[in-house]
Amino acid sequence: MPKVAIVGAGVVGATIAYELSSIPGLTIDLFDAQEPAQGSTGAALGILMAVISQKTRGRGWRLREQSLQRYRILLPELEKITGKAIPGDRHGLVKLLLEADWPRWQKLQAIRHSQGYPLELWTAAEVAEKLSDWSLPYQQIEGAVYSPWDWQIRPQALTQSLIEVAQQRGVRCHFHQSVHPFPVTDSINHCQNIKTDQANFPVDYVVITAGLGSNSLIPPNNGNNDSLRLQPVIGQAFLLQLADGDNPLKNTPWRSVLTTEDIHLVPLANDQFWLGATVEFPTDGPDNQPNPQLRDELWHQAIAYYPFLQQAEIVNYWSGKRPRPMGESAPVIRSLNGYDNVLLATGHYRNGVLLAPGTAQEVKTWLTSKLF
Repeated sequence: MPKVAIVGAGVVGATIAYELSSIPGLTIDLFDAQEPAQGSTGAALGILMAVISQKTRGRGWRLREQSLQRYRILLPELEKITGKAIPGDRHGLVKLLLEADWPRWQKLQAIRHSQGYPLELWTAAEVAEKLSDWSLPYQQIEGAVYSPWDWQIRPQALTQSLIEVAQQRGVRCHFHQSVHPFPVTDSINHCQNIKTDQANFPVDYVVITAGLGSNSLIPPNNGNNDSLRLQPVIGQAFLLQLADGDNPLKNTPWRSVLTTEDIHLVPLANDQFWLGATVEFPTDGPDNQPNPQLRDELWHQAIAYYPFLQQAEIVNYWSGKRPRPMGESAPVIRSLNGYDNVLLATGHYRNGVLLAPGTAQEVKTWLTSKLF
């Protein structure tokens, strides 16, 4: 019975475990040094920006479209099996335009129409009419793009549901177990064991999906001419609370995710919102720590775009580190050089939740090509 090890139990690793668990005859082990859905998954806002993305062809669009199509089936599939709703916002996404480059958006709209995905372009007057309850600075807004296919999903709830069902199907989970680095050698091109602090696990195939933790598994210049480098890019976000009378969305038909100049506002239940996120490269803060000045700038910009947030209480704020590949495109989905049975599926940067199903399909294709 072939043995598959998946290293990393964020949303990508959990999705891979779930999808591979449908292949009969596999023994699957899922490892993580922490509890699942921590790291970048635990900090993510879970916004799926696919149709509204300018990616229209090649691998970038293929992964997005695979994920879009799979989520339409995956979410109800998980909810039916677990009996638990996966919270999120399935009303679509509205991107407010302060400077509307209409030819660019009209071109994208035509491409998406040919691909079967609706994309609406709103004039400033239509924004003021459709989003009248939002109390926005309408005089600054030149228009908007509405994408009904771009949803928002709570990353931790999704990950937990994926793992729950994967375990029901026989996937063995090993949390709080750090996987040791791969051996540095020129003579071995086949990984035979996964070693943790607690035990050795014989393996036939390995999928590395550990985000920034992937760096420590593959030492630089590992003797196999593979130099995977993932840079930590910090993102900070807020949880906001509005009083019942201060929430302009209370009785509006539009409860979509809003984004303006890359500042995202996610409506939650009970008059709460997520707001995010900063993009902080290592040079933006001391010792790669969250920069409080950038967090303050995010807050002040958000108030300018969404003035009703002035009445909001900041209940919590948090930060996470996104794994950004250096020297290659995100995400990294390829074989580990020097090994014939190790696949990298990591470095999704800001799109882990969005691309998890598409990545899992790529991994499944790779594995089945090895097995059959």
